[in-house]
Amino acid sequence: MIFQGLGRVDGYQQQKDSSESLSKWSCLLYVLWSVPVVHFSLNPTLSPAAWPTWTAVAGTLCLSLVDARLVALGIPFVGLFSPLAKSTLILGLLPSEIFVSLCSAFVLMANMRKGFWARSPERGILASLLAIIVVSYVFSSEQESLLKSLFNWGAICAVYLVTGFYASSRRFVEEYLRAIVVLSGMASLVILSAYDARLELAHFFGQQEAGVNFVDLRYFYRASFWYTNVLFVLGSGFLAAMCQVFYAKSFVGFASNVIAMALVLQSVLISYTKTAMAGILVSAVTLSIVHIRKLRTARASSLLLVVGGIACALLYALPMVAEQADNLNARFDSFEARLDIYELTLSVLLDDPFRLLVGYGPDASTLLASQTTDFVRTGPNGEGAIDSAYMTYLFEHGIFFLILLVVLLIRIMRSSFRQLGERAGDSYVRTALLAIQIFLAVAALAQVVGTSKVAWVVVGLLSLRRIGQSQPRSNIEPGVEHEGIVRSVAVAGELSVRS
Repeated sequence: MIFQGLGRVDGYQQQKDSSESLSKWSCLLYVLWSVPVVHFSLNPTLSPAAWPTWTAVAGTLCLSLVDARLVALGIPFVGLFSPLAKSTLILGLLPSEIFVSLCSAFVLMANMRKGFWARSPERGILASLLAIIVVSYVFSSEQESLLKSLFNWGAICAVYLVTGFYASSRRFVEEYLRAIVVLSGMASLVILSAYDARLELAHFFGQQEAGVNFVDLRYFYRASFWYTNVLFVLGSGFLAAMCQVFYAKSFVGFASNVIAMALVLQSVLISYTKTAMAGILVSAVTLSIVHIRKLRTARASSLLLVVGGIACALLYALPMVAEQADNLNARFDSFEARLDIYELTLSVLLDDPFRLLVGYGPDASTLLASQTTDFVRTGPNGEGAIDSAYMTYLFEHGIFFLILLVVLLIRIMRSSFRQLGERAGDSYVRTALLAIQIFLAVAALAQVVGTSKVAWVVVGLLSLRRIGQSQPRSNIEPGVEHEGIVRSVAVAGELSVRS
């Protein structure tokens, strides 16, 4: 009994020291990545200097040697901001691709005997999805054109496994959500500074230094970042910051999250992404209902509903009073065009049952130029893309992939819902995760995730599940079993006195 009580105290102290260490090194990680972001914000150009980004990547690698958890925390930053080093590539690879390849291999090999490859239903589904992707690639018509997309899917799976491996710790998940807030704020700074300098980041990888004609605002607003649909990152960061506002324990934490929300709102406003607005609103309303029914915290849920509703109302209202609001489309014409594209996609697949089963290959809807893909992308209204992650996956990988993906999303959200309210200390974490998962599921209805670095952030967020389920018994979360630890110490002391 004596050694058991002392062992639990040692486990508590180790967990506390580990949490403090993670917070300290994470702050240094954020400072590192603020260098390329601030450098670009002060000198916005389509050909930025590469040294700030490579410096941040090198610093992240060094931090990862000190604490391996920094690999998972650094992946979103490396992925989203590595294009700033496009002028200096190694073997034609961005820093993000090199970082994920090296660090993922290191983490996988270093933890082969530590439960990294433990079986679970989610990992079984993930393996099945990867197998289906390989099959769709094998049966694609242009394998050479889609080879890079196949490797991109490998990187996505590596990100999911590495992030999910550390997600059993509540402290890590808290820090990861904080990192997403910082990430979304930094991405917003890039968008806002480029907007102010009249730079068209949609063509960031182009050859010419093209400016923007602000008379035609509609196109620029809808393409304001070098990665398509960065709204998945911005919306997730906004919801994480909003939940942190309600659970903030200090004024500094409250103020920093409010600032991050303001930056993200401005970026969403500039991009005029109605999908992000709708996703945030649906997530806020759903989360309020869940809080009222499950946690019985009517006050917090009401505030959440009010803030979410006001934020989305402002997003819809402000462009309409802008100076050139006539150039923006605030109606639902784009949604009707998407429905036409979905109908065309289904008709094409139903006419070819084999492609309905195996699809046309990874990223075929965007990379291949054939009569079928052009017909599906353009449609009667000239939309230009299959603007739905679900329909895109159906077209590229077939019906079985879509079914398994939906099953995986349902399992993840059901797990988050069931764990909501289990531990008082986990309220913020589980609330934020459920809000983000709902947002991602809703936004995927009208936007494509693809295999770009934005997908790394999306799968990283989806891997944050079953918090605390895989922790060793010695890793006691501070505050959760504190009372049990005190009792163990008291019993141990009493027995020692008697002896």
